[in-house]
Amino acid sequence: MHSLRQQLLAIVLMVLLLGSLFTVLGTKYVLPYFYWYSQRQKVTDATYAVHQGSSQQQIQDKYGASVITLSANKYNLADFNEQVQLKFQRQGVALKKIWVTTHDLKRVHNRETVVKNYNQTQQKSTFMTTMFLYHQRIYLVGLSTVHFTETAGTFISFYLAMLLLLLVLMIIAILLFTTPLIRTIRTYQHKTKQIRQQDFSPMLIYPANELGELGKNIDLMSQTIQQHETDLQQQNKAIQQLSSDLAHELKTPLTVIEAYAHAIKDGIETSEASAEIISQTEQLTALINQMLKLIKLQQAPSDSIQSLNLADVLNQQLARLQPLAKTKQLTFQLTIAKDLPSVKFAKLDVQLLLTNLLTNAIRYADQGPISIQLALVNTQLVLTVTNSFNGTIKDSAQLLKPFTVGATSRSTTESGSGLGLAIVQAIVQKYHGQLTVKAAQHRFSVTIHFATEMPH
Repeated sequence: MHSLRQQLLAIVLMVLLLGSLFTVLGTKYVLPYFYWYSQRQKVTDATYAVHQGSSQQQIQDKYGASVITLSANKYNLADFNEQVQLKFQRQGVALKKIWVTTHDLKRVHNRETVVKNYNQTQQKSTFMTTMFLYHQRIYLVGLSTVHFTETAGTFISFYLAMLLLLLVLMIIAILLFTTPLIRTIRTYQHKTKQIRQQDFSPMLIYPANELGELGKNIDLMSQTIQQHETDLQQQNKAIQQLSSDLAHELKTPLTVIEAYAHAIKDGIETSEASAEIISQTEQLTALINQMLKLIKLQQAPSDSIQSLNLADVLNQQLARLQPLAKTKQLTFQLTIAKDLPSVKFAKLDVQLLLTNLLTNAIRYADQGPISIQLALVNTQLVLTVTNSFNGTIKDSAQLLKPFTVGATSRSTTESGSGLGLAIVQAIVQKYHGQLTVKAAQHRFSVTIHFATEMPH
């Protein structure tokens, strides 16, 4: 497996080599033609400028071309060439020789433009000229160009030397740049291996760049995975405990039913046996129904959520439970504040919450009254239900767990399934409320904070 540094070096080297190849080929085969064309174009543009009336100095400054003029009178050919060479020399153009022929002069007098290149071998240059007749005078526009093919070899040698230097500098720069980069990447690789092995310790030190942000995100991901792992472990423990408790709760009535069923089978059929079987069957049915309610509450929120007046629903439930309270000679002491805001609830859920909460208070109260208070605290509705109890509760928070009855789990001295407060808590959590329980001086209280719809 190639390292990141090797791949980066290979890419840079390939780019430099391809760039160098195109540059060398272009310098050797393309650039000379381009240079020749651009110089010829300057002579053409300077010729056009003469026809437009530009001065010799303007043409010299703009195009770098030299302009001379001679009389259009008949010349001896040798004298004409000598005059041309002399005038160009005065403008700083040293020509070894110029070859204007008789045919060239005839074409000029016939108002043709003569374009010629004169090779200056010793100077290793070429003199490009344009000769034409304008206002009864012969004009020569010339520009000296070097033999670029020979110059290109020097350019290529210099370029290759610079390329070698650049390559060395690039390798050094890549090594300096990639060393901390690769060190950071290896740290991240090690961290991901730790996460796979359920080691969620943070890295703590991050580089001040995008890799640092990546490192922070990896640590955040690690913390999230750790939290999910912890939650799953707690859920698994809760499921195991719930399964154990449910098995125990089912075992007792089933054992009783089995015993009485054998008695009936053996011919000892009494009304007491039949009644006990029916009673235990009803308890099992009630337990299963309560469990189904608890499971349903832990699923998605209800679709029939609406704005409810909690005080009205509370009064309705108290009226329904009044007969049950009378059987234990208990009364309700109700205190409801005025002008309370509404709450967002599914009506069946809030009825189930209040029924279980109040039934739990009635079932375990040893004497009355049962205190019920509904008030507004800051922006939340607070419902508090308090009842007396006989005995000792070591840890009141344990009563929120399923199958916990009274002071100890799975008590046989108190009636009920032990799911009442567990259902109440599930409903409160479902609607993002808060529930607390407190036991002190033989008084047990449950306090629920409801989110409200405050008026704007």
